[in-house]
Amino acid sequence: MLKHLRVFGTLHILVNGYKRLVICSDSRGHTDQGPSIEEFQKLFRAGKRTACCTSGLLMLPPGIHTSNLIETICSEEELWDSPRDLLCAIRDATRERITELFLDGAVPEIPSVFGAICVRRKSNGQLDLLELDFPILTAPNGSRSFGEPTMKIRFDGVFASFLYTHSRGDCLPQNMQHRIDPDLPDNDLLAAVDEVFRAARMTSKSCADEVGGSIDVAAIDSKGFCWLRRKPIRL
Repeated sequence: MLKHLRVFGTLHILVNGYKRLVICSDSRGHTDQGPSIEEFQKLFRAGKRTACCTSGLLMLPPGIHTSNLIETICSEEELWDSPRDLLCAIRDATRERITELFLDGAVPEIPSVFGAICVRRKSNGQLDLLELDFPILTAPNGSRSFGEPTMKIRFDGVFASFLYTHSRGDCLPQNMQHRIDPDLPDNDLLAAVDEVFRAARMTSKSCADEVGGSIDVAAIDSKGFCWLRRKPIRL
């Protein structure tokens, strides 16, 4: 499967402001033949104050769309607004399927085969942000192997204004990094998001190939999670 569906790409941008946190995610897939014509969901609601984003493999054995699997997990109410428990559930649901892809010993030359982030903004404005990563390890002799999934805490109950990118953050031009003001009116915010993603796609050919499609945008404020723009999702 790996030779048919490449496992990198995706740009997630998280911007936290005074009033709300805004999360933006692309929907581009990529195959050996180039960008896929199909769009993939990579941003998910995971509770009243929590969002989950994924990057990497878009199909898992036996022919399961990763977006369908993650959406199902994020819909489980017992996992809502529990970033660590949610990422553990995603890890447990994907580990065996991802391992199956490497049984023939073919390991791609990339740093990570699959990743997920989970961010929660509490009603008082505190932020929790955790990352799950399925790394590819490279030994001194150049041999590559599939590593054990790891979980890291990036933010833990902090108050902060920040811009955070996940996966293809290298595609975000420096002069565009502060164009997205999360506290702008919705229409102005969405226009700024589209401008930034257009600029990201122009950074290089690989960015143009791997970042694009419909851009989903969600916000979490004092009232909770809401979609500002969302493509229809297939389950």
